[in-house]
Amino acid sequence: MERFVIKRRIKKHVGLASCNYNQMATSKTPFYTFKNANGKEYRFYYRKPHKSQRAHGVCCPPDYDDPYIQVDGNLLPRKKLAVTIEEMAHAFFFDKPEWQVRPFAAKLTKLLYKAGWRQITQTPKSARRSKR
Repeated sequence: MERFVIKRRIKKHVGLASCNYNQMATSKTPFYTFKNANGKEYRFYYRKPHKSQRAHGVCCPPDYDDPYIQVDGNLLPRKKLAVTIEEMAHAFFFDKPEWQVRPFAAKLTKLLYKAGWRQITQTPKSARRSKR
């Protein structure tokens, strides 16, 4: 009975801005690492955020010891770009609310797509044909 109560309390405090360190403990090498304007180093992963987040992407607050960003890598390319831009904006401007960051990400995504920017998919070496 106690175990159930403890789990329930933990779930109650999990929100959209919280970070799940248990999930990241087993994670592979980050896709990208960078420092925000305040010099705080972030790790960037294309991994689906924990289901308790109910989001396509998550950005940890810069005051965490080891902050990271997660973006669902299985999204459609345009949505993946929009979520990546949104989470990167959170890393640099964490004090800005979601309702200000999301339109910025949408407009920048639209501009980049209109300019012809696309994700390049690479075929595995085994699928490539040699030119002889």
